[in-house]
Amino acid sequence: MYISKFTENLNEKVALDINRYKVINRENIIKRIRVILNQDGQSSAILVGEPGVGKTAIIEGLTTYILESSKNDPLFGKTILKLDLTRINGKSGDADYAFQFGQLIEEIAANRDKYILFIDEAHQIVGTGASEGSMQDVGNLLKPAIGRGEIQVIGATTIDEYHRSIEKDGALQRRLEEVDVPEFTPEETIDVLEDTRWRFTRKHNVDISVEMVNQTVDFATRFISDKFFPDKALALLASASSTAEYNQHTELQPSDLIEVVHEKFNIPVSVLAEGVSSRLLMLEKRLKSRVIGQDEAIETIVNRIWSRSAGLGDMSKPISFFLAGTTGVGKTETAKALAEGMFGSESNMIRLDMSEFKIPERAVPKFKTMLSSKVKNNPYSVLLLDEIDKADSEVLDILLQILDDGRLTDDYGRQINFKDLIILMTSNINANMVLKRDSKSEQYRMDERRYKTFIAEFKNAMQTAGFRSEFISRIGNIIIYHPLIGDDIKKIVEIKLDKLNKQAKKQGFQILYKETDLIKYIPTIDEGYELDGEGQKIKSNSIVEFLLDKGYELSQGVRPLDEVINRYVETYLSNAIMTQRITHKESANTFLFRAFGEGPQKDRPYGDWEIAVSSIFEPQLMKGGN
Repeated sequence: MYISKFTENLNEKVALDINRYKVINRENIIKRIRVILNQDGQSSAILVGEPGVGKTAIIEGLTTYILESSKNDPLFGKTILKLDLTRINGKSGDADYAFQFGQLIEEIAANRDKYILFIDEAHQIVGTGASEGSMQDVGNLLKPAIGRGEIQVIGATTIDEYHRSIEKDGALQRRLEEVDVPEFTPEETIDVLEDTRWRFTRKHNVDISVEMVNQTVDFATRFISDKFFPDKALALLASASSTAEYNQHTELQPSDLIEVVHEKFNIPVSVLAEGVSSRLLMLEKRLKSRVIGQDEAIETIVNRIWSRSAGLGDMSKPISFFLAGTTGVGKTETAKALAEGMFGSESNMIRLDMSEFKIPERAVPKFKTMLSSKVKNNPYSVLLLDEIDKADSEVLDILLQILDDGRLTDDYGRQINFKDLIILMTSNINANMVLKRDSKSEQYRMDERRYKTFIAEFKNAMQTAGFRSEFISRIGNIIIYHPLIGDDIKKIVEIKLDKLNKQAKKQGFQILYKETDLIKYIPTIDEGYELDGEGQKIKSNSIVEFLLDKGYELSQGVRPLDEVINRYVETYLSNAIMTQRITHKESANTFLFRAFGEGPQKDRPYGDWEIAVSSIFEPQLMKGGN
């Protein structure tokens, strides 16, 4: 009576489709359970493993073994009953609840040679059913019967719950022999998927190739870090098969798998489609095209990422870099470029201004909440901690935990994974040290021994600035960004102007500023002059040189250039665009930008010149401004 009411007969369930419940690569564990069940006296076990490693599947596999066993097998004729505590009437703690469970135990004990009781989530038996002031919970009701060998029990629980609940009840722990269930390797998971893919084919009428099985396991390895094999790969294949059916595909396509991973884990489609190998091959080139004049820094970052992608080093921790140097030398731009190069978009950069976390009493909870929520939603991203030196020391302690363990527990007790992040910390501290070193000769700066000495001195200065030695030692690499000089700065101005021009072209406008473009309309510009409306020569210069003169300072880097470009180029362009929109009059949409006058001289640090703008239709009609 109580057996049929409070348990599920797994023999009956498995017999309906026995091939579905057979397991592979778990033969040794099933054999271990069979040995325990065949022991005299106490013959109960508990499976302990991470969620999703297949503990329940092992019991279903054991059931198939029993169903196919011969009469000579000790388990022949046994029935496995799966306990469902939710079916027991009454609330936990009621006398009636304890009575009903006790009756169930008596009924199973009366048929000891026939039944094996399986308790999934076995940690729940500790405390369940106890009334206020009484210790008579389900676990205590079970212990005497297990100890006397009256019933056989197989439990299943996670590693955390085993230590938290079962292990603390010494008597219960002694009665349940622990059987470890390790996570499958990717190779073992491929075997499981190849053996079970027919189920998804039958359900969704979608063929699944071996190549798609391999890609499913690869994606599960790379993008699902908070779950375990084989369950995470099986769940991914199930979702992809359903998506393929919805997309009216008769064969599972890479696009179906990409669609699922993109929607579930917020990984850009471009990254998934391109593949990690081609992305890594192009990474250094892409970063250097955006971050000018910092080749050594970029090479160090890329080498670390390549090493991680090769499976070398501690894979349980995030990659981390401390980017030091003066303002405006490319530290933040590195983070943006890295987010785009690795994850397909700058939107895959999480940026935190660490000056927001400097008030001790509010800093820690604010930082923890903000960081855990952002990383939970974007586990594959670049984490930029801007001006890290301004954060409270307790915030750095949290960050130390992340660098050390690769995870953080949020306010709800959930483990948030950080191991797939690339963490960049930026700081302007010790900028004078960087400037002083950079003023030395190239031979001095390139000397490896002197560089090691400089880094050691820099770390000492970091400690003086408030960074603990434990924190400094956990940082993957400390990278020095050099002040920008010469042609590097000109390249940055051109990149900024080209970016603005790209935006303008979307609005039907464009700017020309390079000599190769201007010479078509101003033939003498390559000679350094042009003629005004009266035929008089005017000295003409590159607008790039003009903008550098107005917007670059060694101590500020290229950061002020954005304001200067806005003032002298973007403002004029936006006025032209808005005037045409408002008046609906056709007007020039291509503008020539250059500068009139003299640039900086030895005896004059700043130029004596002004901006000049005209249209391609009237190249000599100039608008000036300084």
